Amino acid sequence: MASFVIDGGRRLDGDIVVQGAKNSALTLLPAALLTQESCVLENCPDLVDVHIAARVLEETGCTCRYEDHVMTVDASSAQGTVVPESLMNRMRSSVLFLGALLGRFGRATISVPGGCELGLRPIDLHLEALRRMGVQICKE
Repeated sequence: MASFVIDGGRRLDGDIVVQGAKNSALTLLPAALLTQESCVLENCPDLVDVHIAARVLEETGCTCRYEDHVMTVDASSAQGTVVPESLMNRMRSSVLFLGALLGRFGRATISVPGGCELGLRPIDLHLEALRRMGVQICKE
C-alpha cells in the first residue's frame, strides 16, 4: 500500500485555483431549463461534455454563451422537447435532460444516452422512478 509521509512544522499559506467540477456543471445545465430567468454558472470547466450540454439546451431554444469559464443560459424562449439522438449519443449525462424537459414541458423525447467507455449503461432506474411519479413512457 502506498503512503504519504508529511513533515509539517510551519503554517501552510498560499493561493490555489480550484477547477470547476464537470459533474456539477452537467447537472446544473439541464436544471437551467426549469426557470425563465437567465442562469450563470461561474468556474464552469471548458470540456467537450459541457459544450455538448449547451448544444442540447440550444436545441430546445435556449441561448447559451460560454466565455472565460462562465456559462450563461437563457431558457426563456425554450420550447423544444426533443433531444437529438446525435447529441444523446455523445454523453452519458444527457439522461439528465429527461427530468428537466418533463418538469418544464410535461413531455420529452430522447434516445438511449451514450458517451460511456464502459459500453451501454441502462437508464431503467430513471425510467422506473418516473413511472412511479406518473409519467407514461413509450419506447419506440
